[in-house]
Amino acid sequence: MLNTARERKSATVTTPGAKNAEKLPRKPGVHWPRSWTLHTVLDPRHRLDIFPAPRTGGPAPAAIFFHGGFWRSGDKADLSLVAFGLRGLGASVFVVNYPLCPGASVEDAVGSARDDTRWIAANAANFGADPDRIFVFGHSTGAHLAAMCFCGGGRHRTELPHGMIKGALLTSGMYELEPIRLSSLNADLHLEPDDVASLSPARLRSSASGPIVVAVGDQETSEFRRQSESFAHAMTSGGASAHLAVVPDANHYTMLEQWRPGSHLLTLFQSLVRGVEVS
Repeated sequence: MLNTARERKSATVTTPGAKNAEKLPRKPGVHWPRSWTLHTVLDPRHRLDIFPAPRTGGPAPAAIFFHGGFWRSGDKADLSLVAFGLRGLGASVFVVNYPLCPGASVEDAVGSARDDTRWIAANAANFGADPDRIFVFGHSTGAHLAAMCFCGGGRHRTELPHGMIKGALLTSGMYELEPIRLSSLNADLHLEPDDVASLSPARLRSSASGPIVVAVGDQETSEFRRQSESFAHAMTSGGASAHLAVVPDANHYTMLEQWRPGSHLLTLFQSLVRGVEVS
C-alpha cells in the first residue's frame, strides 16, 4: 500500500488494454511493460496506470499523459500505446484518468489532473522516477488538462507550484473554451463565462520551467489549428519557451501516431529538453 497525507491508494499489477495491443506491431523480444493501476477508494475514475522506466543508472523523468474525449468520454486504457513512445525517452510513464462530464465538471477534471500530478511528484521515487523532473503530455482534451497543470492565474487552490512542470508536449488541444461554451458540447459541460475565464489556458500564465511544444496536424479543422497557433503565441508572449509544431499530412486522429517511439514530435521534444537547437 502507498499512502499520502490526503488519501490512501491501492495498487495492483495489470497490463494495458487489449485494444492497444492489437494496434501495435508484434516484434520478437518486444513485450508490453508491466504496469501498476492505482486508484482511490472513493472515486473509481481517479485512476492512473504506471509504466516504470527502462532500467537506468538513476531516477528517470516522470512523464504524465492525459487522454482525450471532449471531457465526456475516454479512458487511460485506450491510449496505453503512448507508454511505448514516452518510455523510449527513458521516462517512467503515468497514464491518468479523470472524472468525466456531465457527472463532473470541467473544473473537477482540471482539479483531478493537478491533484494527480501533485501525487505523482510526491510518490515518484517509489517508481524509480525523479520528483524534480515532471513533464506533462496530452492529446485533444488531454492537452487542455496538461496545459492547466502549468497554467494558472495564481488564485486557485489546486494550482501547482511555479517550476514544478519542467516541460510539456501537447497535441491537437483546445486552449480557449469560449467556442466550446457556445457549442452543443456545453449541454454536458455546463460552462459559464467565469469558467471560461479561469479554465482557458490561453488566458492564463505559464509556470513551466522548460519547453512547451504545441503540436497540431495540418489536416485538422481550422479551429484546432487556430487554437494551437494562438496558444503557442500566448505562451511565448508571456515569456514561456513555447514552440508550435505543425505536423504534415496529419489529422486529429492520425496525430496519435506521433506518440510512437522515434516519432518526429518525440524527437523534437527530447532535443528541446536537452537544450539542442532545432531548426
